Amino acid sequence: MIIVLLHWITGLKVALDCLALSSLGLVIFCVLNTLACGQAPSLDLIEPSVITRGQNVKVRALGASVGSCTQALLPIDGFKVVQINRVDADTVDLLLEVLPTCKLGLHPIRLVNSQGITEIRGLTVTPFETVSEEDARKDSDILKNRTVLGTLEGDEVDRFAVELQQGQWICAEVAAVRLGGKLLDTAIALIDPSGMKILEIDDTPLASQDPFFCYRATKPGRYELAVKAIGADADANSRYALHLGHFPRPPRATPLGTIAGQRWRFDQDASGFKADSFSPVSPTGTKGSIEYIELAAQAADGSLVHCPTPLPIQLSPEGYEFSTNDRDLLVSPFVFEATMMPQRAVGDVRFRVPVDGVYRVDVYGARLGSSLDATLEILVEQTGVSIASAEDVDSLDASLVFFGKADQIYLARVDDKRSMRGEDYFYRLELGPKNPDLTAFVARRDKLSQAHQSIGVPKGNRVLAMVGLRSDTDPREVVLEAQSDSKSVAFNTVPFTQYKRIRPMVLSADHDAPLGWGQSRLVPVTRSSIDDQLAGGSTLRGEFLQVLDLIRGSADALYLGMQLDHFMVGVVEPIPVWVDILPLKAPLSVDGTLKVDGVVQRGKLADGSIFDGAVDVFLSHLPEGVVAPVQTRVPQGANNFSIELQATAQTPLDQWPLVVEAAEARVNARVTEPQIGAIDVAVGSWASNGSLVCSSIRSLDIVANPAKGHLEPIALESGEHREVVCEVELNPPFDGPFQARIEGLPNRIECSPVEMQTSDRRICFRIKAPEDAPLGRFDSVYVRLSGKRNGQDVSYRICRSTGLVVAQKGQLVKDSQGRPLSPLDALRQKSKASR
Repeated sequence: MIIVLLHWITGLKVALDCLALSSLGLVIFCVLNTLACGQAPSLDLIEPSVITRGQNVKVRALGASVGSCTQALLPIDGFKVVQINRVDADTVDLLLEVLPTCKLGLHPIRLVNSQGITEIRGLTVTPFETVSEEDARKDSDILKNRTVLGTLEGDEVDRFAVELQQGQWICAEVAAVRLGGKLLDTAIALIDPSGMKILEIDDTPLASQDPFFCYRATKPGRYELAVKAIGADADANSRYALHLGHFPRPPRATPLGTIAGQRWRFDQDASGFKADSFSPVSPTGTKGSIEYIELAAQAADGSLVHCPTPLPIQLSPEGYEFSTNDRDLLVSPFVFEATMMPQRAVGDVRFRVPVDGVYRVDVYGARLGSSLDATLEILVEQTGVSIASAEDVDSLDASLVFFGKADQIYLARVDDKRSMRGEDYFYRLELGPKNPDLTAFVARRDKLSQAHQSIGVPKGNRVLAMVGLRSDTDPREVVLEAQSDSKSVAFNTVPFTQYKRIRPMVLSADHDAPLGWGQSRLVPVTRSSIDDQLAGGSTLRGEFLQVLDLIRGSADALYLGMQLDHFMVGVVEPIPVWVDILPLKAPLSVDGTLKVDGVVQRGKLADGSIFDGAVDVFLSHLPEGVVAPVQTRVPQGANNFSIELQATAQTPLDQWPLVVEAAEARVNARVTEPQIGAIDVAVGSWASNGSLVCSSIRSLDIVANPAKGHLEPIALESGEHREVVCEVELNPPFDGPFQARIEGLPNRIECSPVEMQTSDRRICFRIKAPEDAPLGRFDSVYVRLSGKRNGQDVSYRICRSTGLVVAQKGQLVKDSQGRPLSPLDALRQKSKASR
């Protein structure tokens, strides 16, 4: 598993922090006494959220129904759960052993009960002893590296006094946003013994909104360190960790990444530690990804002092050559590093490619702690013609793809968008053959929470997950291979196609499936057509990647997340509601409707009684252009429901996997406004993660409208009754009698529906315009034909181009064929007749 911290800057994500973990397993869990529990747990707070490596610690978990949790999920290579003690219905105490080999930084923690699994929350591991802010104020010894745990509320400023000798170093680093609790933006300041503010640090390129500094005292005395919040959002739950003391804190690794046989070096006298005393711990993550290295250095007394936060690096794929000389002619694949110093012009890197083909270029700057806001351009050296350019992608860094020819020499040009220069404007350029991107993920259905991204399947029931595919290839079809530790759960997926990159997945569990949770992955695999196979097309296997947000808020405030190579699936206690769609026997026609019938069943509650309440049914996944009610209520005592799907005239022809979801009804019925297409992301906010069940997947065919008709423009005067005739073509016909009616008429204009037989193709409508009928031209008139096809209610709209003209009595002007004339044409006719 890989954990990545994602930072939003002006709406764009920048990788902040990453920990490489070995395969995540489930830690030993402790069973509590059997508890009556009927609610999935929700984890709101871990206190403390920062703990020391190599120690046994007690942390308290708080949240709805957390007291019923019997299992804690943590990386098995970092933690052991010794004991779980229930405090009350919403609180448990966890006794954890933090292993000496546990990696520093943020780790995921989740709790489980028989009803579900909590959201992921962050548990941060520090190499230092943790102390409260009150205890830190009592002891000002800077030689004791400590992590101070504090809170900031409103405009509160936390102050800490430290005694420094001349030439002594002080290092301070705040972790607030990176704790994964709240979006707490902080700043730190250092005041010298005379009361002068020496420095104040807010945002930093390496840690973004978490500041840090290293300072060497110029005079002895009592210094003051101040920590404050930026903005007005800080409250009693705004927690921070202040790493305070003397520890190595270089602003970056040099080089910014690694390839085979490469070593890191660090600036001389970084925080007062000699560069040759650093001992970096190499990561073991996936090649071609951003990972983090832990740093330690020897102090003057020979002891080993750790940097509290690992440094980001890029692990380049095998076979890449490394260079820092822009005068060389480099050959793909290669890695180039540079710093944009004031005397340095725009950085052009000369290179060529060994064979004709598609190549990818990536700039790593902001993701590795640089201030660079990168622009990237590829030019042909001989002509100076630009063939590709790029700016921001998922961060302030840049990336592009281009087609390279082996007989050309190219220039890769990197610059800062603001033309800035300096030591902080460094970058790593990676250029090599483009590898296909084929990545599956569980789509977020509620952007304000982690709902539906860990999936609990009730015994004997089904639940729906939406799966997305990110791909830059063009396969005819991509299927999903489910790999799961939950052997009792079955996965029913739908293939992806070139234009369908969000698809439903139904997970089901048998009635006797054992309770429990496990990791699951969905591996996308291309499936070629026979023609592709004959042409030598190869099968491509992709990967699964899931991003879970840790900080709640609006979309712009989703600042910190964990990037996982799995999602959690488990079997939970049964829910007394089942839902299914009856088989679809008729298609949905473009510019028509189809009534979908379904049934709900009710079962026993936990106390043995039968649930007999109302059930809400949701349609959360519809094709583009198809309109339906968001919610349909099945009242108490009823089992059957019908939902009318309406296809607009622009709906594409398709075969669509149709699924409905159901849950016990809320007290108040939701307003049944229609939804149009795609995913209704609001579903996750009206039904809890553990209460939604779903139907099996039914195949909905969307076909061309089988009905055609012709209806002449309608013209009548106020107070007039008129008969109009509509000629109809219908293939195939309705099952039996059907109804025809004119719709879209203005108020007070009446036209009764006409009952028709299957063989009828001529419809006679009688239209009535009262004396007070609205006057003018109305172009929204059409004819609807309603009946049954294969036993299902359907309708078709025809004669869309029909116009209706209502004029004052004696003012209607027609042409020789009885069609109404526009006012301008009527004036022309009158002028012509008067000549």
